[in-house]
Amino acid sequence: MPLGVIAFGGFVAEGAVNSWSAVYLADVTGATPALASLGYFAFSGTMVAVRLVADRIVARTGAVRFVRVAATVAVLGFAVVLLAPWPAAGVLGFAVVGLGVAGIVPIAWSVASRKQPDAPGRAVAAVAACGYLGFLVEPVLVGALATRVGLHWALSSAVVVTVGIVFLAPALRVPETAGRRR
Repeated sequence: MPLGVIAFGGFVAEGAVNSWSAVYLADVTGATPALASLGYFAFSGTMVAVRLVADRIVARTGAVRFVRVAATVAVLGFAVVLLAPWPAAGVLGFAVVGLGVAGIVPIAWSVASRKQPDAPGRAVAAVAACGYLGFLVEPVLVGALATRVGLHWALSSAVVVTVGIVFLAPALRVPETAGRRR
């Protein structure tokens, strides 16, 4: 279950940026439409870069440390977005969020498969289902909150969930015997 919550949190952050970064930059920071579109572009670019190297980093640092640092980086990126009133700072913040969240969900899936070596597909499917629920829920939640408290505060809901990942990271430990096929 904790791995599902980690995936949920990772997808919450991804869904928030996917659905709201351009709107946030245009409405809150006053970015032009062209500049507002760069928020998601920067986020996607850094996500691709990290996903290309995440497995090598995890092999050196371990999944727990990697995900703790990654979630912290994502929170710092959201802080830049939410605290800086300038469009360029918002774009930079979304890029930092991408650096952070890029590896969270793939690592949760990988660990799920190693924790259930007799049924890795079922384990990954369960964690993925929880994760995709986060991707579907967050944009709707942000929209509903934005009508009540404004988009600036509504987007901070993704920060709260991402902070939770830091505390759930120990669930990513895989016992020595797990993952070995008999």
